[in-house]
Amino acid sequence: MKTIFEALKQAEEQHKIVLLTITKNYGITIAEWKLLNLLRNHINTQDKLSIETGLDHSTLSRQLHSLQKKELIMSAAIGHKNRQLHYELTVAGDDTLEEANVKYASFQDRVFQLWSDEELNMLQILLNRLHKSMKKPL
Repeated sequence: MKTIFEALKQAEEQHKIVLLTITKNYGITIAEWKLLNLLRNHINTQDKLSIETGLDHSTLSRQLHSLQKKELIMSAAIGHKNRQLHYELTVAGDDTLEEANVKYASFQDRVFQLWSDEELNMLQILLNRLHKSMKKPL
């Protein structure tokens, strides 16, 4: 029998494969998909995105530039002396994100179709407890 961490690792690897397949079908990376979701939720400046993702500004700039080249987002200068950029989804970006999210939701539904609400709630509680326990210092 697998240990808990082995099972979690294997589940994470399978999840990543599916997510990679979904995002690749829409011409974006997993990181870009995550950024598009954040932008949809009005986390729309580099500072906010950096805090939310934990990415440094140079990495974030490259990813945002890639999304702009794909015409999935646009930017406008705001703030003091127009030095800060505000990003938002284009129509194509919104459509791409919506289609990818529908596909991802379908995957989630398929994975958990035989699980009761009680089982899903218990899993969520246990995973949250695991996460909290792992944050404790050694």
